[in-house]
Amino acid sequence: AMDGEPVFVLFMILCTTVKAHLRMLSQVSHLVNNAEMQAFLRSEPPRTELMERIEDAFPAEERTRRP
Repeated sequence: AMDGEPVFVLFMILCTTVKAHLRMLSQVSHLVNNAEMQAFLRSEPPRTELMERIEDAFPAEERTRRP
C-alpha cells in the first residue's frame, strides 16, 4: 500500500461507465472507513457473510441502477 502498511482487503469494481464506477468507488470508500466494517473484514469472514454485509450496506436499487 502507498502508506507502507500491509493490504488486508482488495475490492474489484467493474462498471459500464465512468459515472457508475465513481459512484461505486465512493460507496465502497464510505463503507470501508467504518471501524466496525474494518474489523469485520479483518476477521476474514465466510463469503456468504461478506456478501450479506455488502448487500445490507447497498440497497438493491443502488446495486442494479443503470447510469
